[in-house]
Amino acid sequence: LLDEPLSADPELRGRLRTMIAGTTTVWVTPDIAEAAVIGDRVAVLRDGRLKQLGTPQDLAERPASLDVAALAPLSVLPGSIADGSLRLPICTLPTDRPDRDPVLVGIRPADLRPDGDGVRLTLLAGDDGVEPDGTVRLRHPALARAAEADRAVSAEVLARVDPAGRRAVPVVLDPARVLLFDP
Repeated sequence: LLDEPLSADPELRGRLRTMIAGTTTVWVTPDIAEAAVIGDRVAVLRDGRLKQLGTPQDLAERPASLDVAALAPLSVLPGSIADGSLRLPICTLPTDRPDRDPVLVGIRPADLRPDGDGVRLTLLAGDDGVEPDGTVRLRHPALARAAEADRAVSAEVLARVDPAGRRAVPVVLDPARVLLFDP
């Protein structure tokens, strides 16, 4: 059992990883990226309760709850599903999911891609719009209104797109990649 071992000095980190290779180890860390790199299986705990246990890929692709999904960059939008359509403040997507209203929709930055025919989102001005990993923060008036009405939703969307000097970036969302949650 190792409780936050990478807070140790940098030289010890490499030796520690080598020493435990092939050994069943419980590695406690608040850093989901560290857990995903080191762990074969990851247990997500919140308030002393197990939220989900699975491979790092399982947790990223099929999070059991919004808590688990939010461990990695995630934008949360309000939505509803009716008549084969997922309605979001910024667009409507086809879906085969059963009707449901309301629903929270999680979107990962990589799930938005640039497309000239897509919804135009505004890049936040200056350095405020670009995260250290190159992800950009985009806004839309409908998102701002939705966030005012419900604090659980995002006022901006994170995306991995190159704004290429544009103030507005047209993007489309891959409907197969959205994550749906019960509010």
